[in-house]
This record gives sequence, structure tokens and C-alpha cells, in this order.
Amino acid sequence: MAKKNKIKRNTGKKVLSCILYVFGLIFIGAGIVGVISLENDTFKGSQTLNDNLDKSVSTKELVNSFQKLDKKSLQPVMYSSFEDAVYNSQYYPTSFVGKLVHYGPDCPLCGGHLGCNGQDARNGNIYYDDSEYGTLRIVAMSSTIPCGSIIRINVDAYDPDGMYAIVLDRGVSGNMVDLLKTSARASSPVQTVNGVTFDIVRYGY
Repeated sequence: MAKKNKIKRNTGKKVLSCILYVFGLIFIGAGIVGVISLENDTFKGSQTLNDNLDKSVSTKELVNSFQKLDKKSLQPVMYSSFEDAVYNSQYYPTSFVGKLVHYGPDCPLCGGHLGCNGQDARNGNIYYDDSEYGTLRIVAMSSTIPCGSIIRINVDAYDPDGMYAIVLDRGVSGNMVDLLKTSARASSPVQTVNGVTFDIVRYGY
């Protein structure tokens, strides 16, 4: 009888061990599934974060593009100082009052090549094709304003809506704007004009 009871106890222990072993396997399996699920969720979260970052960059680019478009439509702010107008044109369109004069590539002390990009201004090369503003007249200005800046010359004889020009040459000072002609002897709609309003619509290239 004692032997039978011992066998039953041993059998019970084996059954209990098997049950615990099975539950252990189930527990370990559940843990592995949980880790895999967590990794997937983390990956999805990272992917979502990356997607959101991509969207943020796209939105930023869109805002920048809108601001560039809006900058063109802004009314220029008038400054009494040419230097102040140039400095603030980095941020928005500005205006200043200055003198319009004219010169040709064959003028005294002129070498025929532009000071900013070396373009040969002889043989009627008084225009520049800009990727943003199209075909523009060329002007010489003070080194205070960087090469590639674009100004609007508000002289009705040239254009009632303002004639756009790009700064590609040097040789003048202060608030003077020197418009390039085909020749120093070539005629122009106006000669020297004081009190002209100039708008700086782009600061440098």
C-alpha cells in the first residue's frame, strides 16, 4: 500500500512538472510575442515620427515658397538713408531716393567688362537673363549693395510700372544708380534725373 502511495505521489509530481513546464513554455512564448509586438510598435512609431518629420520639412519648404511669393507682392518700405534701405532689403523690399545717370562700356576709364561677373558689356550686351526675374537691364551701383541685387527704377519714360535692373557693375558711390547703355554716345529716354524712387526687390543673388 505504501508503495502504491509512493507511485501516486511520483506520478502526481510528474504531472505537476509537465503542467508547469507547459505553462512555462506558454509564458515564454507570450513574452517573445510581446517583445516582437513592442518592437513592431516602436518601429511603426519611429516610422510615423519620420513621416511627420518629412511632412514638417515639406510644410517648411511650402511656407518658404509662399514667403518668397509674398515678398514680391509686398509694398516696399521707404528709407531716408540708402545704407538703411540696402541693409533692410535682406528681409523685405525697401525704397530709397537717389540719382539716375547713364554710362556706356566705352566711357573713359571703362574697360568694357562688368565688375561683378566679368560680362563683356560691349556690342550691345546691356541685358542680363536672371532665373528669377527674366531679362533685365544692367546698372552700376555702390559696393554697399551686393552684386546680383535687383532694383526697380521708377521712371515713367522707361516703364510706367517700373523698369527692373540688376546690379552687375561698380564705379559709382552713394545713392547713385548708373544705367548701362550700348554706348556713352547712345541716346536714352532721359538724361540725369534727381529725386528718383528706387525699390530694392532682391538683396544679392
